[in-house]
Amino acid sequence: MSRTTYKQCKFCGDFHDVHNWPDNHREWVPDNRSELAAPMLINDNLDYVESQADGKRYTSKRALSAEYRRLGYVEVGNENPGAHRKTLDKKKHRAEVKESIQRAASTVSLKKPTMTPKQVRKARRKMANG
Repeated sequence: MSRTTYKQCKFCGDFHDVHNWPDNHREWVPDNRSELAAPMLINDNLDYVESQADGKRYTSKRALSAEYRRLGYVEVGNENPGAHRKTLDKKKHRAEVKESIQRAASTVSLKKPTMTPKQVRKARRKMANG
């Protein structure tokens, strides 16, 4: 047995089944979409923009960006985020890390443990009873 859900109608005040709502009591919402199928486009035209670099007025975003690039400027927000990263040679990097660890181990003498497991247990017991 299925359970029905009722909701109060804004138009008549009665309760109607949500899954079987009367068509003449539906709220009309205007559809603002166009009848023509077209993709969203970004317009390249501007009224006019004065360049901060050379003082000229431009009516095209592309022409302004091209002029900035020609003069060596970088527009904030348009740069490639990965362009300034250094690429690592993984084999060379691992060899450098390994060499660094070996140097540290030889200076600190990490090859031999300072305490045996038996000495560690004894020290822990001593601290617990302490």
